[in-house]
Amino acid sequence: MRKKSGNSKSYLIAICLGLLLTVCPAITVRAEQAAQAEQPAVGWSLMDDRYYYLTESGQCLRNTITPDGYYVNPDGVWQPHSAVILGTEFRAPEKVPSVSDAWTGIQGMESLQDQIQKAFRQRRIRITDSAMEYVAGTDETVLLGIYKNTASGSYRLTIRTALDQSSTDLTQAASYDYAVFRAFLYQLTTTPDYLEDAIYSSWREDNRWNINRTNGVWVGDSQVTYSAGDGCGYYYISPGGQK
Repeated sequence: MRKKSGNSKSYLIAICLGLLLTVCPAITVRAEQAAQAEQPAVGWSLMDDRYYYLTESGQCLRNTITPDGYYVNPDGVWQPHSAVILGTEFRAPEKVPSVSDAWTGIQGMESLQDQIQKAFRQRRIRITDSAMEYVAGTDETVLLGIYKNTASGSYRLTIRTALDQSSTDLTQAASYDYAVFRAFLYQLTTTPDYLEDAIYSSWREDNRWNINRTNGVWVGDSQVTYSAGDGCGYYYISPGGQK
């Protein structure tokens, strides 16, 4: 009896082992499939009408440039920037710009130029493939200029005027000076509001962003350094930190 009982138990154990060997591979495959299904996709995701870039761990990138060249803010959100400047809409590039790109706001600049010429005949904006300049007087002194440096992949912003953010009187040249300053920034970066604050505070000597001559400071999607010129200041703006 004991032997027979033992044989029965052995038989039942063998059957159970056989079933487990048959079922386990299927369970493992299904578990792997479930894990893959729950794993978030790497890349762009639209949530609550906002775009985020997700990593393999499911975390969103923040305050950085995505692998495909877009800047996401400290909340992890990509957003296009635009502003109405003296009645003309300017749109920043959606993707971190390159100095090899064409200027993005030619039509807006032409509209701004018309308004300036009506108010002040001796002030105008001139545009070439590699530069935009805002000049004044018969000698065409450059009050503001942006220049492409293809060798370094950076822009240089030249300032030779007393910028005044508070000036809104369109009978005053200072109002147009600041409008052109803002419009120029929309050519250089996807985050012109950050760059405006950083450069303005530096030029007015508050320097909240600590822009300096030696170390590039990240401002939105770009690194910025400063150097002094003869009666002017130079800001070097490197989109994506290009050198």
